[in-house]
Amino acid sequence: MVDAGYGIMKILWFTNMPFPAMLGIEDRLHAASGGWMTALLQSLSEEPQAEICVACVAPRLAEAELVSDRGVRFHAISRGGLPQRLRLRNPDNNSRYLDACVRLVERVRPDIIHVHGSERLYGLLGARSLVSAPVVVSLQGLLHDYARWRHYFGVAPLRDILADQCRLNLLQGRGSLVEYWKFLGSARREMRILEGNRYFMGRTIWDRAHIEAVNPRSRYFHVNEILRPAFYRRQWSVQSCRRHRVLFTNANTYRRGAEVLIDAVSILRREFSDIQLALAGGIERSSYGKRLLRRISERGLLQSVEFLGCLNEDQMSDALCTAHAFVIPSLIENSPNSLCEAQLIGVPCVASYVGGIPTLVEEGRTGLLFPPGDAPVLADRLKTIFRDDRLGESLATQARETARRRHDPKSVTRTVLETYELIINDAASTTRRSGNIRS
Repeated sequence: MVDAGYGIMKILWFTNMPFPAMLGIEDRLHAASGGWMTALLQSLSEEPQAEICVACVAPRLAEAELVSDRGVRFHAISRGGLPQRLRLRNPDNNSRYLDACVRLVERVRPDIIHVHGSERLYGLLGARSLVSAPVVVSLQGLLHDYARWRHYFGVAPLRDILADQCRLNLLQGRGSLVEYWKFLGSARREMRILEGNRYFMGRTIWDRAHIEAVNPRSRYFHVNEILRPAFYRRQWSVQSCRRHRVLFTNANTYRRGAEVLIDAVSILRREFSDIQLALAGGIERSSYGKRLLRRISERGLLQSVEFLGCLNEDQMSDALCTAHAFVIPSLIENSPNSLCEAQLIGVPCVASYVGGIPTLVEEGRTGLLFPPGDAPVLADRLKTIFRDDRLGESLATQARETARRRHDPKSVTRTVLETYELIINDAASTTRRSGNIRS
């Protein structure tokens, strides 16, 4: 497939989190975050021309190399010592990890390096020209925009944020302000990654616009994602859902806008006394989670909110099928896979008009949109779905058809391999031109 004189394409992935094989657990029990990478890896591993290695800096895992039954090699990089293992120091700020990544590249000798996400240190391999193989960074979120105060904290009063940052939290390196300070450091590193690399994969108008603004010389490739298998198998119907039940996931940060949704549910309860808000994902009893629980209590919604905890893909697909609507009230997002999974199952979706979401949701056709932070309009959008089953079914059908095309595994796999090939050949051509100029 590749025009560079060899039949096998050697691909090295760097990922933000360990894969299930590195943790010794089943794929189906893998945490929700990063599930699209597991799905893509499985599909790529079935391609005869792809030879894949996966690496991750994981201080709490033992240094190891594992080989899966599909022939994929997994490398756990762990050289940070006690401070990293105890999470007292960010491993992405430790140059020894970057050096270890360079040594791994030299040992594997890949044709292309795929860095999943701009959040961690791996993108510096290309930005600093530490490796000879071409590096492509696939964009997930964009920290430099997420780090804006209005996105990170929303409209939370400063006194509440300061109250959360108690002395004990400060000593423990925790609390909202400490986390924000760390986040700003990661955003500065990300900017160096975005400015210094040439090749990027993305999925939305928003991430493409930001890359072109930050790095005009970059090459951007539109590549969609494969979702977890359970969401292709299930289908929502208004007849089998629990009416007036609203589902939301990952509410544990200001950025996700959970307080807006809670206020909207409070408004809706005047008309729909049986309304239920189901929150999937862990909710801490300190920091922002404590603020969220207080908001629920103040709105008199203790009996109207159900905490589902962390769900695997089968449990999450069940939760989507039983919901009357799925909501993303975030203050900023790029392409949340929770929204894509909801669309794939076909549950009616309501989402804030922010970031890359308008690329995923066509107003009135594949979902409904509302201004970020506007609880009354969110309540009105949900009310429309509750009252109009024909609209709900239409949104569900159109979203599911669109999502099935967008996340078709064969199409995505083909696009990924074609993108790898284009990048390898472009990088080789650039190298040849540079050599001719020097000679």
